[in-house]
Amino acid sequence: MKKWASLFVGVIALMGVGVALATAPSGTRTVDYAATGTIPEAVHFNADRIKLQTKDTANVVTQLITYGPGASSGWHSHVGVVVVTVKDGAVTRYVSDCSAQTFHEGDVFIETGDMGAIVLRNEGAVAAHLAATFVTDPPVPANLRIDESNPGCSVG
Repeated sequence: MKKWASLFVGVIALMGVGVALATAPSGTRTVDYAATGTIPEAVHFNADRIKLQTKDTANVVTQLITYGPGASSGWHSHVGVVVVTVKDGAVTRYVSDCSAQTFHEGDVFIETGDMGAIVLRNEGAVAAHLAATFVTDPPVPANLRIDESNPGCSVG
């Protein structure tokens, strides 16, 4: 019985460590759902040098995200593909190798689950507004982001 109790305590401790290492969003950050829909079957479009292909049904979710000055998304990854347009303001994206890239009004960037952990930060003095369109396998996940631990970067 003691052995099982020790194992149980160990598992609970490990779960607590995993939660403690994840980084939550910080600062003033809001997420509003603009639209959710379904592509009902596989599609393959190739027009004007743009290719869009799904292998089966896919869900499309658009979110409007606001980052106040100093706000952070917390380290996270995504399911599927995310196309992000910066409406105004600017955000800096840090990836797991600690490199950074800043995106300004009118810039578009893409994120995928294959990128590993990322964090977005508004390092400016005014709010940044983004439109993020997710294309995922059905059903739409309850949370389109997966919390990740800081990979050792000095930002978070």
